[in-house]
Amino acid sequence: MIEQDIYIDRVGWHVMVYHCVTCVFADEILDELIRLGCKGDKLEQASRSLWNGCVNSGITFSDIKKRETVMVIGLTTSGSEYWNSLEHEMRHLLQDIEEGCMFDHYGEDIAYVSGEFIRDVYPAAKHLLCDCCRHK
Repeated sequence: MIEQDIYIDRVGWHVMVYHCVTCVFADEILDELIRLGCKGDKLEQASRSLWNGCVNSGITFSDIKKRETVMVIGLTTSGSEYWNSLEHEMRHLLQDIEEGCMFDHYGEDIAYVSGEFIRDVYPAAKHLLCDCCRHK
């Protein structure tokens, strides 16, 4: 598993990103989700996904008031599936940021946040995007 602790300065938002997650790390991630207030059906769904080791999937949960998010990208079968999972989970993150910051869905603010997040996540993600690099 690769962990990234990202702080998006533009909006004061903290994101813990877990890449290449397997069931070995389920308890650690579930503890983080619980700390952020994840409970009920959402926690049960996250728990099933983590313990079953679902590939090509992810989880994103935010505490909008605290401006904190846990993002999980599971193991993926290819670089394109990794990109798909990352983009999917990033969209959930951006929706939460839009809500928390009361951004216009069509405005420039969220586009800049998206760019900042991608720039920060890139160092951990770059070798996961390339199928040749993934096998080394």
